[in-house]
Amino acid sequence: MGLIMKKIIDKYSDCDMFSLTGGTLGLSITEEEFLNALNKMEEQTKEEKRKEYENNKDKFINYPKFDELYEEIKKECYEFDCEKNKEIYLNKHFNKQEVKQLKKIGMTDEEINKIKENFFQCSFITSEVGYTTKYGKESKGFFWHLYHDISMNIDCSKKKNKYCIKNGKNILEQIPKELKEHALYYEISFSNAVTLSNELMINYYFKLNEETKKYLLKFRNDFCLEELEDLTLYKDNKIKFSSCTHEGFNSEKLNYKKMNHKEIIDFINDEYFGKNNEEIIEIVNKLVEMEKGTVFSFKELNINNKKNG
Repeated sequence: MGLIMKKIIDKYSDCDMFSLTGGTLGLSITEEEFLNALNKMEEQTKEEKRKEYENNKDKFINYPKFDELYEEIKKECYEFDCEKNKEIYLNKHFNKQEVKQLKKIGMTDEEINKIKENFFQCSFITSEVGYTTKYGKESKGFFWHLYHDISMNIDCSKKKNKYCIKNGKNILEQIPKELKEHALYYEISFSNAVTLSNELMINYYFKLNEETKKYLLKFRNDFCLEELEDLTLYKDNKIKFSSCTHEGFNSEKLNYKKMNHKEIIDFINDEYFGKNNEEIIEIVNKLVEMEKGTVFSFKELNINNKKNG
């Protein structure tokens, strides 16, 4: 559930910077910027897996050193990413029956062929981990993620033409007017504080001051941001709070065991302003019953007469 924006800002009032994330559609991205983002993603995912591998040496005692292992799997992923496998997967997922169903819902041959052109991905190799891949019959969880990260990097490397367009809009045009004069810098990346993606994104960094707080307070909570999303707050360049808008999670974890009855009711009245009463009761009881063994009634909720603004 989203957190009330005012409560976030009040709690982290000592932060000095925040970031918001936007897409890259129609924006002018250079080849150098694209390649830098791609290399950074590979370095990030590789180092994360290296750390996990070396911290669990007992599990991988009979395996190669990490760099050798990484290069073996990378080669395997490139070999998987071939025309032969593309044809196998297309025949599997676009057989006559599947195409018939697509046409039944109104898709044209042209539309179906367009989907087929971009359908096959190197990351399909993850469905083979533990079965046909060299590694993964043991410690399948670790190897699934390693194959996934390497194959996703390969898939992303093919997207240069998608992002590096001529005559695109200036990257700064995406910044809301209220924030433009408070912008510090931006970063083109495949990741931010809350997600690693196979789509390129732009992370914009701003000063957190009274003016920028006014902009954030336009939004009731951290899940209803518009234009830009994924609010992250920093103090001395260290992350203090992070939120994923479209997936609906944040770094705050409400602990109902530490909240008294009134605190829970106050939170619900704030958070579910304007929602249907029956929906609220259902949500509240699901959230709270297992934690506290408490069931709430309509009489305790002040929102009965409130209407969604």
